Amino acid sequence: MTGKRKSIAALIAVFVVLAGGICFFFFKFGGHSAVTKKVDLNQPFASIIYSSSAVVGEGESHTIFVNKEGKIYDIKGEGVESNALIETKDHLIMNEKTSVNTINKKTNAIHSNRSTCEIYSGYGQSAGFLDDKNIYYAIFNQGYKDDFESYRSTIRWGMNSKNSCKDIEEYIITQGNDGQKIFLMTTDLEQDGAENLYLMTLELNGEKLKQKKTLLSEASIEIPFSNLLEYKNSLFFTYYHKQSDKSFIKLLEIHKQDAVIINDYILKEYLPSEDPTYYPFNMNSSTIVGNQLYFVDGFGNVYSFHLDSKEVNRQFSFLDYERDEYYYDEFIYFKNDDLYFFHYDRALNTHMIDQYSLNGERVARVKVPDLKQVISQGLTEQFIYDFKVID
Repeated sequence: MTGKRKSIAALIAVFVVLAGGICFFFFKFGGHSAVTKKVDLNQPFASIIYSSSAVVGEGESHTIFVNKEGKIYDIKGEGVESNALIETKDHLIMNEKTSVNTINKKTNAIHSNRSTCEIYSGYGQSAGFLDDKNIYYAIFNQGYKDDFESYRSTIRWGMNSKNSCKDIEEYIITQGNDGQKIFLMTTDLEQDGAENLYLMTLELNGEKLKQKKTLLSEASIEIPFSNLLEYKNSLFFTYYHKQSDKSFIKLLEIHKQDAVIINDYILKEYLPSEDPTYYPFNMNSSTIVGNQLYFVDGFGNVYSFHLDSKEVNRQFSFLDYERDEYYYDEFIYFKNDDLYFFHYDRALNTHMIDQYSLNGERVARVKVPDLKQVISQGLTEQFIYDFKVID
């Protein structure tokens, strides 16, 4: 692990997407007061959040719902960088700067409630749902405090029509949960780099938040590649590590009760000529199924790590795909025993959602041609911050 500091400026952007198009529906929802409207999402199976950077000003977002025929429904909202949709059993949760919008999956009614906090940026798919407590949460990056001595993050959580907020004076590397508690990996941002690695445990009880922080290491993590994943009594996440002229994808294992590092595994080694920015797609590009941890490198290769035997195997590679440039419109999502790859198919000139089984069979392809009317392909002014497959 290294202590190289990440750019703070890269974490303070807000995203916008241009409205328009002919073959999709458009709906704008302000969300500053408690109000209910109804939308027709047309039985979506996936969602995508797009936006542009903060340099354009206040910004706006587009939450785009895609059905299995590739038709889309666009909901425009406030710009929140690195935002993420939250799915519960009955609802879809969308965080705005000063409100929370909730869509009832059965009735398609969308309800907005004002929040007690104002937020601007997430950490990259830094949201989730505590199944055992029926509580959703999202963690936001608020930047340095006015004294520039301490860092500020905000957690917003709730259930039904109520939500609460609380500041956490930490810079957060990654997060996850076990259905009851939220786990955070945090670090100290110093003038000459990041130092120390901590495990924080958050417990939510109504409007109360209980925090516990434990030092794991005096070294920090350079670039996280995944959110925290739970297996038995351990937490795992993948990250990038550079040593001399070699680059690695590594896997850190932490005991979640004792808050100690159990092991630090090497999953994949790369040549010096291979650009490390290709390695990850997004923070949800890893999952655990049974006793196997699956992860995707940035070149479209899917690997498994056996959590008991510790063996690493390449399972398959994406079909009709070659990574020759870093694109921001390529996202991975695991759902049940399948992997979904959202990307722009340059041969077919259309956005695509490819569905793979974990043994490598491509079982379905969904073309999303109308998405080009809303956003552009590749790294231009618009960015994707979240992709999910929803029930």
